[in-house]
Amino acid sequence: MVPSLKLCEHTFQVIVRSAELSGSRNLGSSNLHDQKIILKKELPHDVMCSTLLHEVMHMVADLNSIELGEQDIDNLAIGVLSLIRNNKELIDYISKEVV
Repeated sequence: MVPSLKLCEHTFQVIVRSAELSGSRNLGSSNLHDQKIILKKELPHDVMCSTLLHEVMHMVADLNSIELGEQDIDNLAIGVLSLIRNNKELIDYISKEVV
């Protein structure tokens, strides 16, 4: 897992831990004020990836004062994960620095 993520002018610490998160169904949590994303350690890789993107979508929404429901966040995370996994050339192109 990556130790941190940069999003706009913020750097979010990514923490993977076994500790129970609030709510038995929670797979992850994020906090804009603390700039932390916390993920459950026991998650399978695919679930960990989609949960990480789910929490990133929350941060994007919070940074832009956008009100989205959990299903909206889930749909965005699944779509972005599919985009990343199925379009390596696009990710390479976007990741290039502009000279």
